[in-house]
Amino acid sequence: MKQLQLTETQNKVVEEFDKLNPRRAVIQLPTAFGKTVIAIEILKKYNYNTVLVVTNTVQLKTQWIKELRNNEINFISNTEVVTIQSIYEKMYQNYDIIVIDEGHHVCSEKWLNLLKNNNFKSILILTAELPREDDRHLLLKQFGIRTISHKSYETGIKEKLISDFQIFNIGVQLTNEERLNLEKINSFIDRNFVTFNYNFLKVKTKSTTDYIASELLLAFQRRKEILNNAENKLDKVEEIIKSSKWTKGIIYCEYIDFADRLFNLLKDKIKCCIYHSKIKDKEKILQDFKENKYDFIISVKCLDEGMNIPDLDFEIIVSSSSQKRQTIQRIGRGLRYKENKIATIYNLYVENSKEEQWLKERLESFDKDKIFWK
Repeated sequence: MKQLQLTETQNKVVEEFDKLNPRRAVIQLPTAFGKTVIAIEILKKYNYNTVLVVTNTVQLKTQWIKELRNNEINFISNTEVVTIQSIYEKMYQNYDIIVIDEGHHVCSEKWLNLLKNNNFKSILILTAELPREDDRHLLLKQFGIRTISHKSYETGIKEKLISDFQIFNIGVQLTNEERLNLEKINSFIDRNFVTFNYNFLKVKTKSTTDYIASELLLAFQRRKEILNNAENKLDKVEEIIKSSKWTKGIIYCEYIDFADRLFNLLKDKIKCCIYHSKIKDKEKILQDFKENKYDFIISVKCLDEGMNIPDLDFEIIVSSSSQKRQTIQRIGRGLRYKENKIATIYNLYVENSKEEQWLKERLESFDKDKIFWK
């Protein structure tokens, strides 16, 4: 059996899992800290007879099958790797353990039904960031699931789990037209959000029956679109690429139309490709990027999770959102360990806007000496 070499932090997580009774845990570690390695060590240690591994994408499923084979988990008599889309076929069965990757999805009804309608002796949920704004993560307590968390990026760098990194935050101005439109939207939000005690979930719940609530939801969406798709971000991306040192990079956008515009701006200037839900042959494009046929890949959310490319050393996150988890995942793509690598991450935001506030909140878990504002 292949012997895994775990770091001190990874061993601590395995030891903490070992002390639980029953052994049911969320393992919450930053992206690239080796959660899959920890899970495989646990599978080997307890020699489970029946194992169910659940992912949320086919890409992650393929990676898990490869990792299990590489680490000789074929000695387990019944190990299944499935995606959540096919999970209803696995209801009402008994398994020694379930391993759920990208476990922040587990709080949806579909995932919770999986835990309710099967008999699992052990539960292992892997995630970079579990807490949700809607507090649905608290529902996991009913299954006796504890949280094991180690979040020090400095420790990750010291143990060579992740590469060293720097985060640069670059502000841009809106055009006059964008600014006027945003002022109108903010004025509407300021007048009406107070009616719902500034509670977004209350607005969302009442939006199907309350006209003001439904208009507020539209206003929030329009504000996000203006901020995420600010015209001046296009030229700023090109400027950053020209003035920076990089080997291999990814550019994250929030909307497909904006990503397409950025691709058309850059395609004749750098070797780049684009990856989103409307693109054909996505797997080939991703493989070509991994094989260095392109220097940059422009993505819309699809590559937030599961991508493992140690050569990736440069990121531009064009659009900010209020989701802390998304930021941790995206930044984590560039932190995969490679000897002597220092990853560079740029966040773009609209100055003096809600987007700037979101960015500051999302970066709270990162070491302050790694963050620079320009």
